[in-house]
Formats: sequence, C-alpha cells, structure tokens
Amino acid sequence: MRKRSLFALLAASSLALVGCAAEAEAPATSSSESTETTEAAPAELVELTLAHANPSCIIFFPGYVAATQGYFAEEGLEVNIEGLNGSGAVLQAMAAGQADIGSPGAAPTILANASGQDVRYIANTAPGGLFQLVVPEASGITDASGLEGAVIGIATADGNEKNVAAAILAAAGVTNFDTLVVGEGATALAGFERGDIDAYAASLDTVAYIENGGVPLTNVTGTATAYLFGNGIAARGDYIDENPEVIAGFLRAYERAIEASLADFELVMQGCEEYSPQEAEDRGMSEALFNAIKDSLVSPDGDVFGYNNPDYWAKVKQDLIDAGEDVEAVDVSTAFTNEFLPSS
Repeated sequence: MRKRSLFALLAASSLALVGCAAEAEAPATSSSESTETTEAAPAELVELTLAHANPSCIIFFPGYVAATQGYFAEEGLEVNIEGLNGSGAVLQAMAAGQADIGSPGAAPTILANASGQDVRYIANTAPGGLFQLVVPEASGITDASGLEGAVIGIATADGNEKNVAAAILAAAGVTNFDTLVVGEGATALAGFERGDIDAYAASLDTVAYIENGGVPLTNVTGTATAYLFGNGIAARGDYIDENPEVIAGFLRAYERAIEASLADFELVMQGCEEYSPQEAEDRGMSEALFNAIKDSLVSPDGDVFGYNNPDYWAKVKQDLIDAGEDVEAVDVSTAFTNEFLPSS
C-alpha cells in the first residue's frame, strides 16, 4: 500500500527565472552574436496531507484517482493521502497540524468548532449521504420506529454515524436506545451474528461487507432525514486563508476525478491498486460498492458540485442541540464556505 506518514506542510511554490547572455567576438572576416539562456526551472509542487475518515479507497475514490491520474499534479499539488478511522481522528489530525485537508462529517465539524477549533467544509462532496441505519432482514423490522429500546452499533464513538443514527431515530420518535462501538467490516458483521446489536449505523462500504458476509439487511433510514449529507472536504481556517489557490486547485482536481471515474471505473481500480491493492483484489465487491457510493455524489436538489446548503447545515446543528450537545454558540455559517467551488 502506498502510504506516507502524516505531517503538516504549509508552503507556497515559486518559480525562478534565470537568464544570461554572452556575446562572443567573431573572427575578423565575419560577425555573429551568440546568446545562451538558462531554461526556467519547473515549479515545485505544493505538498499537503489529505486525511480521510475511512481507509477504504472506494469510499473516498476521488482523492486516489486525482493522485494517480495526475490531476493534483496538474494543479501544482502533491497530495499525501492517509486513511484514518472516523471523523474524530481526522479532526484531531487537522487540529494537530498533521493534516491540511480532511473529510470529517458535518456534525463532528460543528462540534469541533464548538470546542474552539476553526475548521470549515470547503465542499459537500456527498450530498446524497454516506450512511444508512440498517437492521437484519430476519428481524422483521421495516422502519426505524421499531427500534425502541434497541442497541445501535456504530463504528467509532466520535464518528459522523453516531449523530446520523440519533437524528434518524429522533425523526422516527425513538427516544430509548443505546449505542455500542463495534467497529467496521468483520467486527460489525460479528456484532450482528452474536446478537450484540439490533441495528447498525453503517457507512455504505460496511453495509456491502455485512451483506456479502451472509447477513441480508433492511435499510430503515427513511426519508425524514434526507438533508443529512455525508462526509465532505474540510480544512483548517488558517490553511484556507493562507492558501486560497491551493484550495481552489484541490477542488478542481477532485471534481475532475469524480467526473472521470463516473465515465471509467478502471480509473478507480488503478487508484486502489496503487494505494490499497488488497481492496482491489475483489473487483466484483469493489464495483458493487462503487455503484452504491456514486449515488451519494449527486445532489438530490440538483446543486452544483460541492455546494453547501445553509439550511441543511442549520438542521444538522439543530439535531445536535436536540441531542443535548452544547453547540448553541456556533455560528453554523462559519463552518462551511462555497467560495472555492469550481463553479463559483
């Protein structure tokens, strides 16, 4: 797997142009002029670290495609990609200066701002949502209202799925439930098989993994929380302010990678083969997951790539308040910006 250590690098590229000319005297019988010019040195790439909230290259395929197809490089960027475990880990890395750009969820981003961290969404890249609340098909439960008193499995204690689950259950009128951290993939599957959990707030890759493991699932997410968008692209406020051209170039490359991948799945496989070869081994599984993921990239409202809907952000904040989180003081309009979108 191609993976580099996290580190923060705030740099601006520069181009040095050096020219020199020398005149040489010709023999007496003729005259000529010779000029020697040093070619301009190539511009240095601005290096930055991108921290994703999931190690799956399929879940966050645009970054890997933009890297392997040279789209970032064409924007003057060298992007080191790290796959972490959950929004909390991404936000911690960003706060420590170990990542310049990351992919946290909206609710954790608001909570981070409430704690004094200046972090802003620069693009909502999963307006269709990346999470589902699912139950085993054998349970007979067909909607979230049947989960009163249930144990809800979540991947991490501070990930976006915890807030998504709470909002879905609240919309269904469920007030009595517990959550249990069971991880992702095989451990989430085991949680169902052992009967430790009744439902799971799952990212789309884990839904596919569990069903592939032999546990058919029913999606009880419902439509009342359709405003709940998935993890987007965010950056520290100081990094945005100091590097507006880097942010704009990053988003141009990211959008380009999405468009190219939707037209040619082979580009996604090439990215995974370089960064996560083990994940690329099961092509059938990868393609099935990609087909599930790609719908999350499309805005249900027909918005342009990356658009942050202020009303939806306000609803996410209200969900947090209803869940007892102390975020009243957060001006949610400062938790995102649409300034750097390619269409703006």
